[in-house]
Amino acid sequence: MFKKGDVVFGKFATVNAITGDAVVLQHYSIVLQVVDGGLLLAYTTSLKDCAIRTNPANRFSKEDLELAGFKKPGLWDASRVCVVPNSDVAYQGRISKGTFAKIQDVFVRSRQSKALSIAMLTVEGTVELA
Repeated sequence: MFKKGDVVFGKFATVNAITGDAVVLQHYSIVLQVVDGGLLLAYTTSLKDCAIRTNPANRFSKEDLELAGFKKPGLWDASRVCVVPNSDVAYQGRISKGTFAKIQDVFVRSRQSKALSIAMLTVEGTVELA
């Protein structure tokens, strides 16, 4: 059903940067891996006004925006990931193979350097933090 490089919309479990509490967002994300009964997702966000004047390496290309169906410029963050059940997201589009390769590379480096933020949303709806 889902595959690596798909853009999905739905639940994304993460940690609130200010309070440290677990939260579940309704969000766009990128499928990094298909796991047993769920998906490993990378975080995305829209490009804020102050960042539009810059060209960060993790910015989606025009091709990605079209393939994904994004209406606004955005960024990806492969050091912020979560696992969610398949039933909690819906397919929205794809990203280019080149961008997916970059995301995969940053994910692996983040995991190796222990800079990875990971959460899991259980079928019951609870969030487990790693």
